[in-house]
Amino acid sequence: MLEPRDHEFDIVPYIGALPIQFGMPAEDVHSLLGAPQRISKLWDKSGFSHSWTDPDLNIGFTNSNVVNHIGFVPNGISVSLNGTVVWKANSSVDPNLVLLEYDANPRECVGFLVYLNLGITTTGFHDDDPSQNALCVFERGAYDNLLRKATTPDLTRYRYPPTPSGG
Repeated sequence: MLEPRDHEFDIVPYIGALPIQFGMPAEDVHSLLGAPQRISKLWDKSGFSHSWTDPDLNIGFTNSNVVNHIGFVPNGISVSLNGTVVWKANSSVDPNLVLLEYDANPRECVGFLVYLNLGITTTGFHDDDPSQNALCVFERGAYDNLLRKATTPDLTRYRYPPTPSGG
């Protein structure tokens, strides 16, 4: 068993963040990562959240106790997307720069950028709220009900990043 900090997670869209896969039983996750520091029931009673701290990692489980989402907070865990580095441990780089290369048209929904081609959401980075910085990998269909209210996000900051001279 490795500590979560020792893992490198590679996101494969709609499969999981390897070595964690959607549909994996909680006991298999715990054998990889150890026991979570906290287990809590989800607000809508659709399952449970298992949380590890230092670094922050949150894995959602259905009521049948299988993985249905994987959430990361930067600064402690290395995360890649199909082998391309999103962020390395001990950094908090905005993942949207990489994600936009794979899905140029995310939607914005309840404060999240939703990358439907990737099965990934981000929050905090695009709206300058570092207290909310996170990336979540989700199963196909997880956002279908919410997307009716989705909007086209303002991605100007990513399309035209400031130059070193500030302009």
